[in-house]
Amino acid sequence: MSGEARKLLKAVLKLPAGERAAFAGSLIRSLEGKADPDVDAAWAEEITRRVKDLEAGRTKLIPWSEVRKKLYRKLPSARHGAR
Repeated sequence: MSGEARKLLKAVLKLPAGERAAFAGSLIRSLEGKADPDVDAAWAEEITRRVKDLEAGRTKLIPWSEVRKKLYRKLPSARHGAR
């Protein structure tokens, strides 16, 4: 990282969380290429399929608290109290 980039990062880290998030989002969007319409269409189909499965009772929802517990049990850092 260049000196200029370090200086900019230091300034950005002083911003409130919301502004830092907006800044980070802008940086990420600047790295993304042109959207692939086939990918967007595939995701739309997948979302539609999942919603139909949910509405038909073919999918079981798991509460976030349960998922989080399972994930933390699998993460070595979580065993030491880190989050």
